[in-house]
Amino acid sequence: MESPHLSIVIPVYNAQRYIKRCIDSVLKQSLPSDQYDVIVVNDGSSDDTGTILKGYGNKICVISQLRKGPAVARNLGARHGRGKVLLFTDADCIADVNWARNMLVPFSNANADIVQGVYRTNQKQMVARFAQIEIEQRYYRMEVKQCIDMIGTYSAAFRKEIFERFKGFNETFPMASGEDLEFIWRIRNQSKDVKIVLNRDAYVFHTHPATFRAYWQQKYFRAYWRIGLYLYYRKKIVAESYTPTSLKLSVLLILISPFVLLCCIALRSNWIYLVISLYLLFLFFSYLPLFLFVVNRDFLLGLASPYYITARAVALAFGVLGWFLDKLLGRVRFAD
Repeated sequence: MESPHLSIVIPVYNAQRYIKRCIDSVLKQSLPSDQYDVIVVNDGSSDDTGTILKGYGNKICVISQLRKGPAVARNLGARHGRGKVLLFTDADCIADVNWARNMLVPFSNANADIVQGVYRTNQKQMVARFAQIEIEQRYYRMEVKQCIDMIGTYSAAFRKEIFERFKGFNETFPMASGEDLEFIWRIRNQSKDVKIVLNRDAYVFHTHPATFRAYWQQKYFRAYWRIGLYLYYRKKIVAESYTPTSLKLSVLLILISPFVLLCCIALRSNWIYLVISLYLLFLFFSYLPLFLFVVNRDFLLGLASPYYITARAVALAFGVLGWFLDKLLGRVRFAD
């Protein structure tokens, strides 16, 4: 590739607490500085983000827009990118010094069209550790596949011609709400030839929710936006490279639990025990893969993991119900 090899695009909104450490990490990459450019799109921030960005002078390209959401911001940044590869990260991430260099490797060695990097964290809180191991389980699933169907914009690289051919992120998404996954599933629907690979050597550090409440809220909104995607890309309900089938089963079991309770009330007593036993058996097997994965990596956390796994399933189930309620009331803001 001719210099610059890539353009790093970072959308930012009211990120005065952490944007400096993100940009500093991107500017300290092991690639020669003339091989990449950095584009930061200020998405209508009302805090001191703009002042912080001005402090970098000509080290970065800053583009400002009215508040339109990260999908619009990323597309705008991509249009200004000079590289043949577009590399995205989020404002709350800190890039490893070799992140950009490692993200480029699969474009040559594996003839990739799109590359997914990974999250790491240095947090010690139990909730954050659980969130990281949960993600690690998904990386393990993806790692064994030759081609994946998932991208998270915290660490994602595209050949620019691929990005432009499929017209970038869906700008009807009003916020960070699954627009990255929708883009990849749209690409997969339109072409089976685009090669998407995972590179675990390319990583950024991220701060996961450190409290139970923050974790629960995150899962609620993940499910809230994901269910709309599933109803549009219905084949993904059954099979995809990122979300384990066991997780989908857990959420389904939580959703049907009121009906199981009604059945127990309506049935004769000798059938109640069978219904409850079958329900708990299915729930047990839906928990088991992640439970074993956590125990194998953090034994003490593994002992507490059934609590977190249950909370996750309940939050996701409520997110699904919340989406359907808002859909019924006409409050879902992007087309499903």
